[in-house]
Amino acid sequence: MVKLNVELLYARAKLVKDEDLRNFTILCLDRLPDYFWLKPSSSTGKYHPSDEHLPGGLALHTARAFDVGERISNSMLPNCNPDIIRVSLLLHDCARYGVDKVPSVHSLNNHADLGADWVAKMAKEIGLDTKLPSVIPPIVQCIRSHMGRWSSPMPEGNDALIVHLADAVAAEYIPVKGEKLPE
Repeated sequence: MVKLNVELLYARAKLVKDEDLRNFTILCLDRLPDYFWLKPSSSTGKYHPSDEHLPGGLALHTARAFDVGERISNSMLPNCNPDIIRVSLLLHDCARYGVDKVPSVHSLNNHADLGADWVAKMAKEIGLDTKLPSVIPPIVQCIRSHMGRWSSPMPEGNDALIVHLADAVAAEYIPVKGEKLPE
């Protein structure tokens, strides 16, 4: 299941239309700590669907949030930026267990801030913050605010609201009748 979830995220990263953003997203996925791919989406088992409580569940949740975001953003065009939403959703939980080599035992309450700061640092490291100054700050803001009322700041603007809603809906994911879950 873990290998499948890795493939799910890289396949979705290829849907980012802007080449620089697509390459940046793939670079970020490449640099995620190894444990990102192995951790469950919920460290307590209180939140998220039960199949996301297994190893690889965090990546599965990320793919589901991305898919929900795609559906919402398609209905909001032209009043949103799908690439900002795609990148933000692929990276929104990148620091759920921290950004160090050794993961936290539990998901971190400040993971939105840690993840936003990590993504901003990655963009600056490769000069994308100056090459795409109208895109990187909104991605960072979407990641920072993706938890909505459970964190601060609240989402502002359509892109950030879509990222928040996609994450919240995916966290309550229930397979539709006949849908086959990844094995």
